[in-house]
Amino acid sequence: MDLTKKTECQEIQALKEAYSAYALECEAAMDVLLARIRNLQRGTAASGGRTLIDSVTYRIKTFDSCVSKLKRNKKDFNVENLRDLRDVAGIRVITPFRDDIYTVVKALENQSGIFVERRKDYVANPKENGYMSYHLTISIETFFLDRKVNVPVEVQIRDVSMNLWASLEHVLNYKKKTTSPTATKAFKELAEYLTDFDDRAIELRKQRFLWADDLSTYDDLISWNFEIWGLGNHLSLFCLLFCACNLLYSYLMMRQQKETMSGEQAQQ
Repeated sequence: MDLTKKTECQEIQALKEAYSAYALECEAAMDVLLARIRNLQRGTAASGGRTLIDSVTYRIKTFDSCVSKLKRNKKDFNVENLRDLRDVAGIRVITPFRDDIYTVVKALENQSGIFVERRKDYVANPKENGYMSYHLTISIETFFLDRKVNVPVEVQIRDVSMNLWASLEHVLNYKKKTTSPTATKAFKELAEYLTDFDDRAIELRKQRFLWADDLSTYDDLISWNFEIWGLGNHLSLFCLLFCACNLLYSYLMMRQQKETMSGEQAQQ
């Protein structure tokens, strides 16, 4: 191995070590933020309200992904540029409805130890191809044994239909150099259909039904702080009425069958 190649190998090894150190910081910050998001998820359910967060996923960008991103941005791969990446740690939050996105954003912004570095509202202002999501770059206080570090975490918040669109688009188009004009048009139209679907879903949710002001809110008579298999953590009046109607219907059907059989026997 000549001196040049040996030097290159040493530089790559040093960069990998720098990445590992930074990735550990990012993972620690991500864990802190995940705990807060899951508390929001549990809190709404425990208070008897509907769940504002449907699911949460997360990832740490790999060394190769970091190198690829810096290359796409035409930047040298060095320690300084590596630490300038704000999305090494990434969290994706999926909400049931579009208006829940802003509720989650506000709940995160109101927490201590969180500073919003950057925001991109692709919900109010979709991308040209139809992509919709709310992006937050959050700097969060992360404590280690001997120091406190503010570490960036990217949070993407979108509703279920937006996530469906993004998942399909990711499979067919993401990071491709060329995209079929037909596919581009189709995805834009799909985004418009899903936006209309979101509007209708919110309207349906807000319609009254009997005593319920919001069809997505629990109408719990009794609630408790633990889960019972097949029942959950509350007893719903709608559920009780449903069971009562089923029992009444079954009783009436059995009675009708019995009367029919008795009539047939009498005729014989």
